[in-house]
Amino acid sequence: MKGLSDYFINTVFVIVLVSGVGLLGLNVYGVFMPDRSPLLATAPSENFRFPNDFSMDSKEAEIKLASLNDVSSESGFVIRANDLVNKAIGHIEWEQFPPDIYYQTIPIWNNYILYFMGEYSGLEFYERYHFADYKRSLKRGIGVCGDHSMILSEILREKGIQNSIVAFDGHVVVEANIEGSLWTLDPDFGVVIKSSFQSVKHQPGLIKSAYGGEGYSDSEIRALVSTYVNGHPKHFDGVRHFITKRYYFEQVSYYLIWLIPVLLILLAIYIRNKAK
Repeated sequence: MKGLSDYFINTVFVIVLVSGVGLLGLNVYGVFMPDRSPLLATAPSENFRFPNDFSMDSKEAEIKLASLNDVSSESGFVIRANDLVNKAIGHIEWEQFPPDIYYQTIPIWNNYILYFMGEYSGLEFYERYHFADYKRSLKRGIGVCGDHSMILSEILREKGIQNSIVAFDGHVVVEANIEGSLWTLDPDFGVVIKSSFQSVKHQPGLIKSAYGGEGYSDSEIRALVSTYVNGHPKHFDGVRHFITKRYYFEQVSYYLIWLIPVLLILLAIYIRNKAK
């Protein structure tokens, strides 16, 4: 019986130790892996919502993000930030190809908790994941209107600029208080409207002028007018309010991926010492 007991303890010790070391090694490996899919640089144009949409690599986005601090006026900061997000994030056709191609499913070496949630939870928002952390989203380089707006909202929040995420049927934008006036910001389309969302909703001419000025087609503008005018907007006080549960789960998961293997290794050491 003692031999059987020793065999069981040794087996558990090996399993726990290998699991801990393996997960720790996976994390270390992930530190040296790119956050952005290498396939993104050669992605065909039909994979994106807009022609020639993707134009900025993660290093350039990081440099331009840091340079925003050099902008003295609040209005100038907002315009630059909106343009940065527009150019840094490619609006991919979210549902049209396998989610592992552009890292919609978080790679196992990046965060094995989010990876397993994407593979086995059956929850679509983990299979095709939207980052709450805007810097991770910028590094990955892909998204849809909600991702663009969450990134911009967080950049403005860090600057102390009051803003809200406005989600309505078919689109998501940001409304921000800029020097005492409300502006409507659409980082997905790269459009700034110096009027409140309610003004835009009730004055389609503002939509036509702003989006037309950025070169969008008449058919595109008609669709946007319909979305703005007929949509039923919900205002959210930033990203934490917009995706509350996932916001905190994501934060915790990036600590846990390091804590879990350390605890497993410590548990293995405890089991071995206890067996002596």
